[in-house]
Amino acid sequence: MSTDFSCVSVEFGGVVYPSVSAAAKAFGISPQLCSARLIRGIPLDRPVCSGRAKACEYNGRRYASISDFAREAGIPYASARELISQSGRWL
Repeated sequence: MSTDFSCVSVEFGGVVYPSVSAAAKAFGISPQLCSARLIRGIPLDRPVCSGRAKACEYNGRRYASISDFAREAGIPYASARELISQSGRWL
């Protein structure tokens, strides 16, 4: 079953988007996630998190997930995980 995300206008934060797809693009999320958030009343600008993310700390800085740490440090995920395991801590 395919869903057409182009036929309904969406208003969020005082801005009207011509479609769910346009709103999704503006917030950097998929149209499916955008639609699910609208149905559930979840803000479109809420950070995307799989629910399995585990917060961590490295050199006194806290990160919402190991992926956030890896991205900010500019290193591969596996390296970031190893650094946290050796020199950081899980929260």
